[in-house]
Amino acid sequence: MKLLTIPASHYCEKARWALHLAKLPFTEIGHAPILSYMSTMPRGTRAVPVLLRDDGSQLNDSSDIVKFCGESVKSLYPNKRAEELEKYYSDKLGPHTRRW
Repeated sequence: MKLLTIPASHYCEKARWALHLAKLPFTEIGHAPILSYMSTMPRGTRAVPVLLRDDGSQLNDSSDIVKFCGESVKSLYPNKRAEELEKYYSDKLGPHTRRW
């Protein structure tokens, strides 16, 4: 699998962390922030991280990548509340962190 990233993204870090925790092998392909569009736009998205899976499918969101990893490591989402908190912090806190 390949993970398309930019260096200073907390969303990319979340995806990296989940993949490492799940012990899923991947190659990270990092880009300068503005240049990441050259690799993501042909895949139908502008945002990173993007996980290119070996079966040809892709995941375009860090939360989706964490859920994918959670299939291997149940402790990522030990209960419904953990999943709700991850969504809350990703949707509410994450955008404000980007602006800072």
